[in-house]
Amino acid sequence: MDGHSARRLSKIRRYAQWRLAQFMRRRHRRSMAFGWQVLLNSRPPDFGLGSLYGITVVPRAGKPWRGKAECRR
Repeated sequence: MDGHSARRLSKIRRYAQWRLAQFMRRRHRRSMAFGWQVLLNSRPPDFGLGSLYGITVVPRAGKPWRGKAECRR
């Protein structure tokens, strides 16, 4: 990963992981190490957090952000 945006997205991802670890810690009334352990050993990895890496397409005004819907008669 290179570039300014990659650093920012990594920071956002780390924060989301930290919040999940905090949530697991509080839910089970255990230590923060327990929260990280749950997060690191989870399946699917990262509790289904979406990937922030790769090409991102910015939505344009007036254009649908999804593909055209299939018309059924």
